[in-house]
Amino acid sequence: MGTFSGNSVPDSPPSSFDAILGGPFLRVTAANFLFFLCFASFFLLPKHLHEIGADEEQIGDIMAVFGLAATPLTLLVGKLVDRFRRRPIFLAGAALMAASSASFALISHLSPMLYVLRVLQGLAFACCFTSASTLAADLAPVDRRAQALGIFGIFTLITHGLAVSMAELIEKRVGFPALFVIVSGWALLAAFLFRRVPETRHAATPARGSSLLALVKNPHLYPSMVVSLLAGSGFGAALTFVPVLGEARHWQHVSVFFLAYTAAAVTVRIVGGRLADVAGRRRVVLPSLAVFAVALAAIGRVQSEGGLALAGLAFGAGHGLLYPALNALVVDASAAEDRGKAMALYNSAFNAGVTGGNVLFGRIADAYGYANMFALAGLGIAGALAFFWRKSVPGT
Repeated sequence: MGTFSGNSVPDSPPSSFDAILGGPFLRVTAANFLFFLCFASFFLLPKHLHEIGADEEQIGDIMAVFGLAATPLTLLVGKLVDRFRRRPIFLAGAALMAASSASFALISHLSPMLYVLRVLQGLAFACCFTSASTLAADLAPVDRRAQALGIFGIFTLITHGLAVSMAELIEKRVGFPALFVIVSGWALLAAFLFRRVPETRHAATPARGSSLLALVKNPHLYPSMVVSLLAGSGFGAALTFVPVLGEARHWQHVSVFFLAYTAAAVTVRIVGGRLADVAGRRRVVLPSLAVFAVALAAIGRVQSEGGLALAGLAFGAGHGLLYPALNALVVDASAAEDRGKAMALYNSAFNAGVTGGNVLFGRIADAYGYANMFALAGLGIAGALAFFWRKSVPGT
């Protein structure tokens, strides 16, 4: 088993569960968790936008600007983390996330600055999540890669319920402006912790490895990218429009969806964490997509907070197994020198799906209602299942 010395890590992480529980991997995971506490607090932003006069189309557009910025910038950051050090990129992104998040407190009406701040948050997200997820993949033991990435993702998922619940309580007590200032502190704490994360890229290196286009054309990679894109559209539809759906149906606690989703996703990753490593990625991806599709369609039909919680459980179970299995497929199919770019492509595809989904589904909800919008979102995931069934490589 390799040892860690100073701020360096071995080129090949030890093939043991100890490597997952070891200090460097946990520090990356904890710093990413703190960053996402800030990021996920903005799942309540649609509610604030609705309160200051935005309609569904405007809400979808403002939320989509984040992804429009994050998607191309993630590709750029992916190239940078393959060539330069990971840590400074995360630190810069965390500082930017703190500043842009706190600045929302200065805006009390619909303004172009809302779009500017969402762009800055998109840049911050691209820097932090790409560098952190690449470091996590670097530090994950090969024979437990899906499990390790699942654990990394568990702490991301926990924020989706925890951050929204805490933000909802804070907002009810002190209002949205104070909330925005408070949650910016999570990003600053993330930067402080990440300063102690060891580097896995020790110096600037000449550009090498495959081009982005070559990676997109890789038959072992592009099916995962397409599914990530379509899954992102459904994920974005739920996270953006469930809070607004709750307002329309006069539910007091839309956070029950996020808590149920988080609980289910965390549970399936703990219980079935090694499933994709043992049974194969493809055998996990296909049924996960089926559950995900049904859950999305159900969201628009529920008439109570209890029903919303049940839909959240199914949503979390499907997404909780899907994301790390697809992620592991991407890492499996990419060389070490292409890892940053491959992770960036995977994350960019998901972000592009979220962005496109926000724009598209915001207009559908405005014209045809939430039930039809969520039904179409579920149909899109069913299409992803059919595509992956035909295009993915059997045995993977």
